[in-house]
Amino acid sequence: MFESIVGPSNSSVKLPATSEVFACTVGKKPSMAKYYLDDTVDVIKMLQGLADAPSQRARPAVQLRVSFEGSL
Repeated sequence: MFESIVGPSNSSVKLPATSEVFACTVGKKPSMAKYYLDDTVDVIKMLQGLADAPSQRARPAVQLRVSFEGSL
């Protein structure tokens, strides 16, 4: 299952290079998923929360250097 999530897809939908996979299972059962949801109501709540969350793209760090030597 996880191989199909993170592996190449035959789908016409292209994900951005910075996409992340969040694997979970519905109902407690043997799974490699790190998280689980109890039922479909929890799935809907999680998806609504993800849709409402602001995008948090990593911004490149800006380094400013100030030098006063030789300025006078």
